[in-house]
Formats: sequence, C-alpha cells, structure tokens
Amino acid sequence: MSQPNPALQALLAAVTQAAETTRPKLLSIPGLGDVYVAPMSTEEWLGMREEAELSPSEQKGWQIARWLCDENGERLVSINNKAALATFAKLPWQAANQILIAAGVLGAPGGGEKKP
Repeated sequence: MSQPNPALQALLAAVTQAAETTRPKLLSIPGLGDVYVAPMSTEEWLGMREEAELSPSEQKGWQIARWLCDENGERLVSINNKAALATFAKLPWQAANQILIAAGVLGAPGGGEKKP
C-alpha cells in the first residue's frame, strides 16, 4: 500500500478550508436594498445543467436568482419556484449585473460589495 502524498494532503486540506470559509457577499443594490450573494463554486462554474427544463424566461431568472442567499449562504430561491424565476427575469440589468459580478459570474469580483 502506498503512502499518502503529503503535498496532496496539504492541498486538499487547503481546498477544504477555502470552501468552508467562503462567505456570501453583502451588496447594497438600488431598488432592492441589501442582499446576500453566494460566490460561485467550481462545480457551478463547470456547468450544472439543471435548467434544461425551464422556459427561456425562467432560465434567465434562474441565472440571477440562483446566487441569492441568506447571511449563512443558504440559497433563497429553488429552481422549482418558476413564478419567482419569471419575476427575477424582469430585474433591471443594472441590478442583475451587480449580482452576477458579486457571484463571480461576470467581470471583476466585488461589484457593489458593501464594506462591513
């Protein structure tokens, strides 16, 4: 039986620590007020394709709503809440853009981030 690779063990520990300490960003968005946005994980970035069964409007709403969470990182909107998804699809682009930037989906990170 081979010995565990110490470098790999250290790297895995660091990845686990980074995942556990990543916290939602608090944003102040005109028209919405203060909202928390969950940062995108590698798994999400690599393409969760659960939105295949949504209408085009619901897909657009999901791209925004999927990142909204509470202060503990618990997501607020389920992919099954199609009425909410259709509503989020109507969100003005300026607000949607701030959410997507904060989640790490678009542009430079930290857009609109509220400082504690």
